[in-house]
Amino acid sequence: MANRGDRSSCGLTSEQAAAKLALSGKNELREAKERPLWRLALEQFASPLVVLLIAATSLSVILGEMREAVAIGAVLIINALIGFVQEYRADSAIAALRQMTAPRATVIRDGNLRMVSAVSVVPGDALWLEGGDVVAADATLVEASHLQVNEAVLTGESLPVVKSHKSQATHAEGENHHRVFMGTAVMSGTGLAIVTATAMATELGRIASLLETAAAGPTPLQVQLARVGRSLLWLSLVIMAIVGVIGWYQQMPPFDLVIYTLSLAVAAVPEGMPAIVTVALALGVQRLAARHALIRKLPSVETLGSVSVICTDKTGTLTTGKMQVREIWGPDQAAVLRTAALCTDAAYDPRSGEGSGDPTEIAILAAAFNAGIDMATAAAAAPRISSEPFDTEVRRMSVFRADGLNYVKGAIEAILSLCHDSDLDLVRSAGDTMAKRGLRVLAVALGDSPSTSNLRLVGLLGLADPPRPEAAAAIREAREAGIVPVMITGDHPSTAAAIARELGLVLAGEDIS
Repeated sequence: MANRGDRSSCGLTSEQAAAKLALSGKNELREAKERPLWRLALEQFASPLVVLLIAATSLSVILGEMREAVAIGAVLIINALIGFVQEYRADSAIAALRQMTAPRATVIRDGNLRMVSAVSVVPGDALWLEGGDVVAADATLVEASHLQVNEAVLTGESLPVVKSHKSQATHAEGENHHRVFMGTAVMSGTGLAIVTATAMATELGRIASLLETAAAGPTPLQVQLARVGRSLLWLSLVIMAIVGVIGWYQQMPPFDLVIYTLSLAVAAVPEGMPAIVTVALALGVQRLAARHALIRKLPSVETLGSVSVICTDKTGTLTTGKMQVREIWGPDQAAVLRTAALCTDAAYDPRSGEGSGDPTEIAILAAAFNAGIDMATAAAAAPRISSEPFDTEVRRMSVFRADGLNYVKGAIEAILSLCHDSDLDLVRSAGDTMAKRGLRVLAVALGDSPSTSNLRLVGLLGLADPPRPEAAAAIREAREAGIVPVMITGDHPSTAAAIARELGLVLAGEDIS
């Protein structure tokens, strides 16, 4: 399927889509209800220590100690204002981030391709997919042409997954090569898929549901402050009881005795503690904001300081999220890069450092540019005559050019089976060594005709999603602080182990599971 073509028989009519939308609801993940301002304000007075201060203020008014009442009341108001402003800003920032993205989807309605809001996609819709799209819902492919999808949002796997509608009839249990999922990104190719699930019924929705069921208990700081508040309350009651007994024994006037015991209770309350804690937390929020971290609730700042284990994703968090050529094997490394770069469908802009197409091919073009190879001149000198796109069955791609050479790249075994002049055992050994280091290995070869037989091996490329430059230092600092960092990923164990060793996460063999 090279183009959109005529799909008039696919998809829904506008009336059908409207009826299904009314039945199934909008295609959006359920989010926690926004806190109204009145609730946000009341939450600032929920701490037991603050409740104790409110009681102290009331007692001060009853006792006629207006100066004391005003002082404690001012502390309460300032404390509440600081917390309210910080949390309101965080909620507003998160809401603004959500509104920045208004996802769209291309569907077939009334026999025509239409661009619609992703929230209006319904089960039964025919989704048209092409490079750069974000999949709007879970769907089953009915057509696909060289379709590759990045599913890192679901699996953590940095390499794109090749999708095919042909695998629908033959797929094994647990395999999803014939399905696309909400939130994943189309890297290259085209596809037509019928929506099977939307909103919370999608795989992404199930993950969101699991997160919703996780109970949010009090933070360690809130637990400690509650304990302090209860302790002070009991201490005040004990003191009042002791003083009351002594005063009764000394035959103090009842009114004077009540005033005296209540005054002692008020004096036992540390009026400044909530304000000091709130100001300290607010300063922590400001410091984290300077490092581009958004804190919704003030007590979370202290919770971060109590962390003993950090569980982190790999792709895009510990790594850059972009494939890079990490190793080249062959007698002429420049020739390996040039041959591989002339066998790509991707595009790369050296000025921005960004590209479009398959991430592996973008990495090859970037490596060729960094090696000083002028790919624009090389491609112009040998225009493309024909090509065979990558296919999951043969696991290779080839481009025949006007210079009479066939440029081929693919899985190492798929290419070696077509080569005739190489020490295959030596090449396999080199490939195995690269694979054990967590690299994705591609073999590169040349032929003298459009046929892919009788190829000459040029070399091997090892690619990987490299660690972020600052990640190793961050992990080292975490260990020094007594925090245990744990990497969780859906990548192949050898890839995960290689990245973990490079980052200093793995100190012994038993650290990998």
